[in-house]
Amino acid sequence: MDAAIEAAQVFEMDGFPVVTFRNEAIRPGYATRWAREMEALVARAEAFVLLFLPERPQETLEDRKQRALWLKSNKDALSEHCLALITVEPDPQERAQAAKEAQAMQKAFGLLLVSVASEDEARDLARNLLAA
Repeated sequence: MDAAIEAAQVFEMDGFPVVTFRNEAIRPGYATRWAREMEALVARAEAFVLLFLPERPQETLEDRKQRALWLKSNKDALSEHCLALITVEPDPQERAQAAKEAQAMQKAFGLLLVSVASEDEARDLARNLLAA
């Protein structure tokens, strides 16, 4: 694996339990690092929320497959600790489309998926979920 991909941190953990996905980490081959960081998050055995900010680049089909396999294999452990995946989507039409897609993903992975208009709204929602 490319050393730059290996070294790129996928999640910003400084704000734990609100964890932000780093869009710049999406490069071909990143899914292996993503899986290791997800395993570390779940191993903490503490509640957390994942935030996904706008302008996410497209990932390769292979990375998407690897992530889907990991999610399928680890869905029980992940849903035990991850309270929600929150995406920020400023465009109302894109947000509505994301909400439709979230329903299927929620069933498949047992996670709450929410799409909101702004990062402030996402962080407020994350704090509320964590406080509940």
